[in-house]
Amino acid sequence: MPRRSPSPALPDTEDLVDLQPMGEDQVATWFHGRRPSAGGMPVTVAILHRTATGMAVRARLQDQGEAILALRHPQVAPVLNLAMEVEAPTVVMGRPAGQRLWDRLNGEPIPLAQALAWSVDLCRALEALQEAGLAHLGIDAHRVWIDGDHACVTDLGMAPTAPPDAPRADHACLAPEQLLGLPADLRADVHAVGCLLFRTCTGSWPAIITDRASLEAWARGDLPEDRLTGLASGPAAVLRRALARRMADRYSGPTPLREDLERLLHGFSPLHARPQTTRTLRAPGTATVDHLRPPPISRRLPSPPAEPRGPAPARRKAPSLLVAGVLGGLCLLGTGAWLLRPTATAAPVAPEKSWPTWAVAGGTDAHGPWLELSVGDLRPRLRAIPAGTSWIGSAADEPGRQRDEDRFLARTSRKVWMLDREVDQLLYVALTGANPSHFRGMSLPVENLSWDEAERCCQALARANPGLVVRLPTEVEWEMACRAGGSGPFGTPTFWDVTRSDRITRPVATLEPNAWGFHDLHGNVMEWTRDALAPYPTDEVTDRQVATGAQRVVRGGAWCSTREDCRSARRSGLMSKAHLPYLGFRFVVEER
Repeated sequence: MPRRSPSPALPDTEDLVDLQPMGEDQVATWFHGRRPSAGGMPVTVAILHRTATGMAVRARLQDQGEAILALRHPQVAPVLNLAMEVEAPTVVMGRPAGQRLWDRLNGEPIPLAQALAWSVDLCRALEALQEAGLAHLGIDAHRVWIDGDHACVTDLGMAPTAPPDAPRADHACLAPEQLLGLPADLRADVHAVGCLLFRTCTGSWPAIITDRASLEAWARGDLPEDRLTGLASGPAAVLRRALARRMADRYSGPTPLREDLERLLHGFSPLHARPQTTRTLRAPGTATVDHLRPPPISRRLPSPPAEPRGPAPARRKAPSLLVAGVLGGLCLLGTGAWLLRPTATAAPVAPEKSWPTWAVAGGTDAHGPWLELSVGDLRPRLRAIPAGTSWIGSAADEPGRQRDEDRFLARTSRKVWMLDREVDQLLYVALTGANPSHFRGMSLPVENLSWDEAERCCQALARANPGLVVRLPTEVEWEMACRAGGSGPFGTPTFWDVTRSDRITRPVATLEPNAWGFHDLHGNVMEWTRDALAPYPTDEVTDRQVATGAQRVVRGGAWCSTREDCRSARRSGLMSKAHLPYLGFRFVVEER
């Protein structure tokens, strides 16, 4: 196409200033400038050509204009104004901060973890489009902007309706159906995200695009398997599915792709694109994102003392091996477990009806004291985590042990009360009115929610009970509750892991509780904790909390985890915005 001078197409409006030409393509002539009425916001302006391609884009913008103008999302550059019924149809869009991905690709190599994080952002943008009933259909390295750790798509609604007349390398992002002139939907955008991830992972595009012939060959050819051979099986499986040549073989939408990308980012194998040779849920190639894990602590693993500081009541009451043996037998029978909790300061169980003012019921049973709260007609039950000391972390010879589990002695200065089961969907809906869960059922644990959403639910419960202090448990509190006075890797013999779950969640509290009365601390869903991920200390710590950090700690394993990943000591870090169908929570109430 012969190039036109962009100057005659400049829009005559006082709302746009400092307009400078950027060039043109088969759709429009492009400018950048500022919009004084929006505080000097940087903008991109497109003047649509009066050609078949330009008019096709104009028709789409007229048809979808209301939804496009209404869409506001952090990962989508906003469309600020559409002027379609004028001599020179004009589109005004916000211009993101940062730089185009195309320019970033020509710089230093991009770490896999960074590429995965950008791809997750792009999937979130596509999820916003899906909710609005839209598709982009033109995502490529020129229409993705990078600002630090965040990615944003631009030019919503401006994708040409015909294959490009001047092919370039990143036109490999176009899906086969687009190149062949067939109907396309959001799965074409999934293909584009996969193509960009392929480029950042491998350093090359999945196809060499130099002219129309190579573009046609890419539309009708297969994904070059030889270019995936250097990748770990997890990323390779995701790329195979995202770049599948048939629409039906691709991810059905952005959400399952995002879930798989987040799993790769945090060291697990994908759920929706199974690796060809993966035998565990942890991706074999997680060394490529190992910098996300805390560095090893260079010290000799301490041996727990024969008599822990702050001996448990059971130890104080065992002057002979005979008594110790009797108490051990009671513990195995489930009747003496409360005596064996590792604390020196646990208070006696309060007499009936002398529970705190915020509780509506209380008592004691074989597992120890319990309290109940009131949430409408619901009565969530809490169990005590007593003040005291406990070893946190795993033994050096524990199967499945991770390098960030070096033991340290943790002390808690006061008792807290923790929900005896994972928050189920019935309770979550009662508190928030929403249900983000992938697996629906009111008795199932709520999942697929972020750390912030879990925190907001805690705040909702506190508002419903004035004076109540509700929060997520710390790592130490969670592990003390999980171990329930024991020292082995598991507090209960059975739980919903990958071998027993049929790849779904199960109703909460259907398996036996541990010695302190807590259900499902191993398996079913992983659980958010209050703490940010950080290396363990080397010395004894009282009331350990880690408030700031890039990731929040999740505990307990899930329905898709191996048995080893459900251990009491197993800890993982996730970005607080993560939404995954195996990620839930429970809360604690502070003693007053």
